[in-house]
Amino acid sequence: MNRYNQYLQQEGKFSGTHTAWPPFRLPGARLPTYWRLPNLLHCKTMHALIFTILYKAVHEPNVSEPIIYLCIFLLEMAVKTTCIVVQEQITVAHKVPDLRYDAWFPSNSIFTNIQHTIRGVSTHKEINYDVASAMPPSAADDDSDNSLEEVCGSPNLRPDGPLAGPSVPMEMDHLRSSTPPVEETVEVNESILSLLIKLHSKLSEKKCSYVPRSQQHAKSSMGGTEESRIGDGPHFVGQLLNKIAALSMTCAKSIEDICEQMKPKTAAGSMSDMDKEERKKKVRERQKKLMEEFAGKQKKFLEQTMEYEEATEASKENEQMEGQADEEEGGVQEYDCVICGQTTASTEERPVGMVTLLQATSVLGHRTHCITGDGRTLPLDEKPCFFHNNDCGTAMDIRLASLQRHFDDKSCLLSMNIGWEGGVFVQTCGHHLHLDCLCSYIESLKNEHVHEAHRSFEPDKGEYLCPLCRQLANGVLPCRPLPREENFSVVPGYTDMHKLAKDVMDLLQRDNQQPNPSSELYKSMTTMMQDLTNATYPKYRNYSKVPCNESIFLFLSSIARTNLELELLQKGGSMCNRNLALPPLSAPTRKMCTGALMRVLGLHAKVMQPNHFILLWSSVTRIPASEDITSVALAEQPLPLLLQDPTTLLIHLVLMLPLGINKAYYTCIVRSLYNVQVVQALAILSCDLTDSEREAWRQKTSSHNPVEQALGEVISHLIYSCLYEASDETVETSVTLTHAIWTEQSVESSTRVMILPYLRTAAMLLCHLYGDELPGVKNAEEEFVCLAVYLGLCTQSSVDVDVSCMSMMQWTYNKPPYTIRNWCHQFNSFVNKNPSAGKSLMLRRFAWCLPALLRLPNEYDKIFTYYRTKQCYKCSSVPKEPAVCLICGMFVCMRDKCCKQQSAMECVQHSVDCGAGTGVFLAINSSLVIVISGARAGIWGSVYLDSFGEEDRDLRRGKPLYLSDVRYRLLEQQWINHSFDRTVKKWIWHRDNL
Repeated sequence: MNRYNQYLQQEGKFSGTHTAWPPFRLPGARLPTYWRLPNLLHCKTMHALIFTILYKAVHEPNVSEPIIYLCIFLLEMAVKTTCIVVQEQITVAHKVPDLRYDAWFPSNSIFTNIQHTIRGVSTHKEINYDVASAMPPSAADDDSDNSLEEVCGSPNLRPDGPLAGPSVPMEMDHLRSSTPPVEETVEVNESILSLLIKLHSKLSEKKCSYVPRSQQHAKSSMGGTEESRIGDGPHFVGQLLNKIAALSMTCAKSIEDICEQMKPKTAAGSMSDMDKEERKKKVRERQKKLMEEFAGKQKKFLEQTMEYEEATEASKENEQMEGQADEEEGGVQEYDCVICGQTTASTEERPVGMVTLLQATSVLGHRTHCITGDGRTLPLDEKPCFFHNNDCGTAMDIRLASLQRHFDDKSCLLSMNIGWEGGVFVQTCGHHLHLDCLCSYIESLKNEHVHEAHRSFEPDKGEYLCPLCRQLANGVLPCRPLPREENFSVVPGYTDMHKLAKDVMDLLQRDNQQPNPSSELYKSMTTMMQDLTNATYPKYRNYSKVPCNESIFLFLSSIARTNLELELLQKGGSMCNRNLALPPLSAPTRKMCTGALMRVLGLHAKVMQPNHFILLWSSVTRIPASEDITSVALAEQPLPLLLQDPTTLLIHLVLMLPLGINKAYYTCIVRSLYNVQVVQALAILSCDLTDSEREAWRQKTSSHNPVEQALGEVISHLIYSCLYEASDETVETSVTLTHAIWTEQSVESSTRVMILPYLRTAAMLLCHLYGDELPGVKNAEEEFVCLAVYLGLCTQSSVDVDVSCMSMMQWTYNKPPYTIRNWCHQFNSFVNKNPSAGKSLMLRRFAWCLPALLRLPNEYDKIFTYYRTKQCYKCSSVPKEPAVCLICGMFVCMRDKCCKQQSAMECVQHSVDCGAGTGVFLAINSSLVIVISGARAGIWGSVYLDSFGEEDRDLRRGKPLYLSDVRYRLLEQQWINHSFDRTVKKWIWHRDNL
């Protein structure tokens, strides 16, 4: 009913202040088998029960509304249905007996009985004053009589018989029989018509609200809305009274008489006789009295407020002391299970998890380079379009393949992330449940005898609906409790970068505490990892040449990176409150759970030996590692630090460190990797300088300006390599940094553009790990500085000065040029052997445009004309049901076996290759958008409408169709938000036949 009322208000069909009643449909023609069924409506007992319900609805406040509108509907059907056999009228007593409903009315005719006035109801009540005193205390305190009275209503309508009266022991029966029952008479003086008129006034909250039918036609024409099935209680009651008056003249006369009797009678001329001055005097006295009462209440409220504030201030210190004590003891967070309703903490014996939905995604891989223009357009000619060659997923695959050709496979897998194509996106509805409760719940779903075609989820594959919000889910993310007593979670008493970096090195080398492998918590986390692995397709999980732990670690860290990037994407690609690059996204009903996800990923990331990360941290901070680890590293060919992704390294270090490290250590890691990011940006920027410009900047190494000093230091070390001597064929892979003259301001702005993606991801990770609220950024100009302050790279006081991004670099040693020299020498040794590969790997892109669907023409006729006769690229034939992918523009054969691959037809296979199981296709012959999500498929609707804003499904009407920008933007938002499972209401199992 809530959805029905919401629909009526949205469509403007109902604007009343009360709740609309259900639009019950009057029955039509009956089958011969049920020809005697309407006799129930013309039954004296039924009429007496309806009279009782209407009497209670008028005189008592606790009668539920469903009982009332069902009673009104029964009366309406009785009025509209002809009585087959009319019984002879009998004489009814002045006082009708209670519960003898067949003796209340004279006939079975509805029009006769609704006019009949019941004067009174005789009841029998037993009175026994000795029972309470003679009963034992347990029986005397029994309140079963009160509960029965509440159910049956007032005492005068209580059922007579052996159940009436208080329950007493068997030995008290002789006390009952000592007192005979007393007969009482309840005055009623009502008929069904009078009760209906009074019910109309009660529901409309107005006296004498019903106007007889004859007067309605005299005042206004109501014939157009008389038979409407949309309305509230007064509407249907009034409509019933109008029907009764139209079908029976005697009933119409009775209704008019009842309405006339109910009109209030006022003495004529009483108001005119009252003196005006006396009335004004009384009004003033009444106002004065009200003001005095208001002033007294206000004074009393202020006194109580002052007392409350004093008591609150007095108890603040005690609350703070108690809060500190709880923090020292280690507070335990409790969760509400939506299945059993219990509130408990998550323990190793009985873990609690979050309801989650795991989805494979390639949205990040469809980001393109930031170029001018309106984006990619759906091809409408024979010009070759290679959209995949210019997107993020293809660029990252090419980079990883190039690294694997020149470096050790294991070190390459730990230098960057995958997941741009075929990543795993984890969302939650925010509800929690016990793992054992979930197992029982899924078993009950499996045992339900529901046909597979009628169910939109598969319990056998772990899918279920959240018991509370009914959203689709296919996993549960265990809530791993934080350790209580760990030395690394204590706030360090210093802020020196060298000491903090040394503590991080010690944390990497220590043995991490792991949960009991036989505990339920560990088993649930292992199950979650299996669900994460199975959420995507095999070709997106393994990028190594041979199976190894590094490949597993790459997959785990990439899951964290994918969720951080997608959350940032849903915010519009930046931290600005108003980002003009993307329209405001529809509010997602699901939430992110990156903090809990990091705990689960961190547990399984410990399968990696920490030697690689110890050497990495030593290379970043110059903190020496142990000799045995260093000796092993000398035999391997290390990947230069300037070719590794600092954002990836940040996630790797967080996963390898123990759970719940202090925020000071996280800030130290962010600062150290920030230095790497700045040096990388300066190295890329130096490639766009001419030889004379590089020489001029190299001369400024000893300058006190941080920009000149940092860029000059980088150039002074890279100038001895082949980086600047390589051919210009690889320049087109670099970021676009074109300036006529490179000044300090242009270098600063270009460097910030390349550093911003790292700061955004680091800020998102800090927010999820420590619960700090993200900074409010008003515009793009303030984003860099706000994130720098939020991450601890600079203080708020230094923001007032025009601070440079180079001045935010903080080092573990007082001689940063030595660290920069080591990084550049690592890269020089590689680029001198492979100049072309070295430069192409160095000149990587940092900024990507937001993903978007292809831009469509305004007229659908252009699409239909071009693609209706277009031949398929694979089978070279004209498809019977052509379709085009709105993500990449691929032309496919829908539901044709000519292009079938690996037991899957072309649309299904293309959704796996292009969207990791999610496809958005435009069916040419019907103008409908078909959405494929895993094993399901559904019709989203059409983005092309006619001039009246209506769809033309299957193009049957032949009207010109035009692009609806609002619908197409909504489709694009739902694709980015991964919300098709909620927006598409009807799914089918495509069984690889699309």
